[in-house]
Amino acid sequence: MQIKLKSAVFALTVSGLALTTRAGFILLDNFESYNVNRGVTDTNPGDLGATWSNAGFNASEMEVINDNGNQVLRITNTDSGNSSFAFRALPTEIAGSSTEATYFWRMRFVDTPLQAWTGLTQTESNPNDFGDWDTYAGINTSQSPNNINVRDGGSNVTPGNIAANTWGYFWMVVDNSQDEFELFYNITGDTAVSGDSLGTFSFRNVTGGDPLVNFGIIRGGLDGGEIQFDDIYIDTTGANLVNPIPEPSTLVLLGLAGLSAISVLRKKQS
Repeated sequence: MQIKLKSAVFALTVSGLALTTRAGFILLDNFESYNVNRGVTDTNPGDLGATWSNAGFNASEMEVINDNGNQVLRITNTDSGNSSFAFRALPTEIAGSSTEATYFWRMRFVDTPLQAWTGLTQTESNPNDFGDWDTYAGINTSQSPNNINVRDGGSNVTPGNIAANTWGYFWMVVDNSQDEFELFYNITGDTAVSGDSLGTFSFRNVTGGDPLVNFGIIRGGLDGGEIQFDDIYIDTTGANLVNPIPEPSTLVLLGLAGLSAISVLRKKQS
C-alpha cells in the first residue's frame, strides 16, 4: 500500500466505512498482510504462496519486501529463459456481457533487464501460458528507452515509456463484450484523464463473451532485473479513473469517525 496509517484502520468497520473500497473499487492486494521476505512458494499462513497460486516462480523470484515502510511485491528472475505466472481469483467475475470494468495497479522497475506484466484471464484453472491471458500490460526493460508493453491481439506493442524507479499508475478499462480494453497511465497518481490514454487494445483471445475470472502477474524469460507491483484494485461496475488508494487525510478522518463511534457505543452501554 502506498500510504499506511495503521492506527486508524481498526476503527473503520465500526464506523460503517470500508478501508478496501474507494469510489467503487475493491482492493485485491496491497501486500501489507504478508510476512516480509517470504516468496510465492512458501505456503504457511501469512506467506504470499498461501494466497497466490504459482506456476513457475522460484522461491525468491516473487516475494513481498519492505520498501521504506511500505510492503510491495518484488519480481525478479534467476531462471533465465523461463516465463512464470501467478494468479488469484477475482472476488466477483467480470461478466461476458460487461461493457466496462476497471483494473488498477501501480508498478515500477528498479533494475534491468526484466519483463513483467499484469492482467486478467478467462481461464479458470492454472493459466500458466501467455496464451491463457486475455489482457495484460506492463514493462519491458530489455528495450531502450524502457517501454510500457501491452498485448494487442496477436502482438505486443509499446505505446509509451517509463523511467527507472518511478511508480507508474495504470487503469485498464475493459470491455469484455467486445474483447478490448483501453489503458490509461500517469506518474502523478491523479485521476486519469483522456490525455493519459495509451490507446485501445484487443484481447489476445477472442472468446465470445466468457467471464474474466482471475487476475495475475506474468514474468518473461529475461534473467536479472527487478520490477515491483503494489495496490491492485478492481471495479467491476464501470469505467473508473480515480486513484483508489486512500489518501492520508481520508484515513485520519475515517479513523476519527471510528473512534467517535466507539465512544458513542460505550456511552450507550454505560
